[in-house]
Order: sequence, then C-alpha cells, then structure tokens
Amino acid sequence: MKKTREEIYQLVWSTPLNKLGSEFGVSGQTLANVCRRFDIPVPPVGYWQKLAFGKAVERPELPTERADRGLVVRLGPKVPRHTLAAKPVEIREVRSGAVENVQTAPPPHPIVASIRKRLARLKWYEDFATITLPPFKFMTSPGPIGRICNLVDQLVREIQGQGWILQKQDTEAWRLIIQEEEIWISFNEQTKRVAHIPTKQELRDAAEYSWHKIPEFDHVPSGLLKLTITNASYLGLRVNWADGKKQRLEATMPSILEGLAAAGFSLHARRLEREEQARQYAIWEKREAERKRSEQIQFARVGELRVMARRHREAAELRAFVTAVQALVAQSPVSESSAAVEWLTWAEQAVAWLDPLGSGPPHLMSEHDAYYSAYKYRE
Repeated sequence: MKKTREEIYQLVWSTPLNKLGSEFGVSGQTLANVCRRFDIPVPPVGYWQKLAFGKAVERPELPTERADRGLVVRLGPKVPRHTLAAKPVEIREVRSGAVENVQTAPPPHPIVASIRKRLARLKWYEDFATITLPPFKFMTSPGPIGRICNLVDQLVREIQGQGWILQKQDTEAWRLIIQEEEIWISFNEQTKRVAHIPTKQELRDAAEYSWHKIPEFDHVPSGLLKLTITNASYLGLRVNWADGKKQRLEATMPSILEGLAAAGFSLHARRLEREEQARQYAIWEKREAERKRSEQIQFARVGELRVMARRHREAAELRAFVTAVQALVAQSPVSESSAAVEWLTWAEQAVAWLDPLGSGPPHLMSEHDAYYSAYKYRE
C-alpha cells in the first residue's frame, strides 16, 4: 500500500495508530516507527482521551525540512495478527528512480524480554506455575509459554500504538497507565476435566478408611488461555477474553484494546467520583464539627447563665434575711446587739460575694472558655 507523507499525516491525526495500522496491515507500533522515520508527527500520549472528553488539543504542522509532503511511503503486505510478534514487518521507502530501502520492525519491548526470561527459568514441580511481573500475572503449564510471550509482545505493541504509558519501576516491574489509571492484566491457562484413574494406594486407602474418597475427575492443563483485566471486575465492564472452539485470543485483540480503554476511563471516572465524595464528606465533617462546637459554647454559656440566676435568687433571699436580722438587732438592748454586729458584717459581705451582680454587670464568656468548660454544666 502506498501513501504520501501528507496522507499519512492526515490519517494518524484522525484515527488511532493501532486501528490505522490494522488497515495498512501492520501493528500500531510499526506505524509509529514509520512516522518517526519519515518525520511525521503523531498524537502524544493522552491525545485521544482528551479529545474524547472535549478538552483542547494541539496539532503540530507537518514539517518539510527533511522530506517533502508528497514523498511516497510503501508499507509491507498485511500479515495475520498472530505472526506480528514472530515475523518482522517490512517498511519500504520508495523514491522515483531509487532502490527500495528495507527496514525491519524494532526488537521486542524490554518487558517482553523479562517475561520470556522469567518463564524460561521456571522449574515445574506441578502442572501449573504462577509468576507476577507487573502489570502482568501468569498462571500456565509449560505448553503455552511460547504463545503467551507472543501474545504479550503483540499486546504491548498495540498498547504503545494507542499512546498508553508503560512506565518502568525501580525493579523489573512496570506500570500500565491508561487515562491516568493503573491497569493489571492476567493470562491464565484454563483446565479441562478428565476422568480420574485411581492409584493402588488410593484403592487401598478407600477400602481401609470409610472417609477416604477417590476423586471422580482430575483438572489438567487444557492449553486454552484466558486474559483478564484483574482490577476492573467491579465496574460492570467486560474484563475477560478467552480461547474458544473457533476463536483464539489473538483474533480478539481489537476487543481487548476496547476493554482496556473502557477500564481506564471507568477507573478514572470512579476515582474522580470517590475524590468528590471524599471532598463532600470533608466539607460535611467540617460543618458538623463547627455545629457541635457552637452547641458546646452555647451549652456552657446557658449553663453559666443558670448558675448566675440561681446565685442571684439565693442572694436575694439571704439579703432579706440579713435585713430582718438588722431590724431585730436595732430593737434589742445594746448588750445583746453588740455580739451580732460582727455576724452582720460577715453576712453582708457573704451576700455581696454570692450575688453575681454585686461586682457589676455580667460579661459574655469567651468561646474558648465556654468550649473547654462545657463539661462543668452537664448534669
């Protein structure tokens, strides 16, 4: 298939690389390498997500310093998807009167090399082994290892073609980031059920012990693979793709990419929803704390008011009593009244101390004092 630089430029800014690459018969990563070689700008990471959400995006002009707009580029013949990881795709540059220049696809992604190495080092003590190399997890028997590596290689190339992020960590681990969210993927080999053939020991144990039961079936490796987006199962999306009687995982790659994109968008939306809920709860919590604080302050001030009113009533009663005593003393002989003078002096001072109005008008208790003294007024 032949296309000019101008045509390819227009196409890559209107269609995602992996989808466009499938129309050309190559992977999205291969098409990205073609654009890089012929100085054709491609959408940056997050471009399609921003476009989907209606955000402002920038589109650079097609540079012409190194090549003309009309330069013709030929892409190699279309090959089946399941061979993309194993057979290099040829990209040919065609100029008038010139010899074709052939370039092969780039080497496997480092994460694919790490997975191949880890799987090759496995020691098989049982039918299945499990390894984790984020963002991937594998449970497999020895049979499908080569196919799993090819599937991961194909998936990684498609992920890069989508503009999603594969971020290296300090260890061998990587992070797959889609719409600012981390995605985890597992490849599990499914099992098949076969009739169990009892051993002599099992037959002896069953005959000797009534509780010993011989299993009816064994679950053995089937060679069929299942891919799962493991951290998106609660979102109500499709997260599982598996080999069937007529269809293999390699043929479902477009659907898998759609599922990954949907998981990224849904996880991002759910995170924003949780953050908004947390923000609203923090606002409610702050208001509730302020309401309780205001209640405490009011409770203390009302309590203080009640105390003052009670003391004033008691002081009025005592003052009336002291007045009665003074009248009695005034009518008594001097010899009897001299002894009551000291008591009257003390009683008048005690009533003045008890009456909150004796020292002038009351003042409002400060919020600080009211808040930290509210406990005094609880019954």
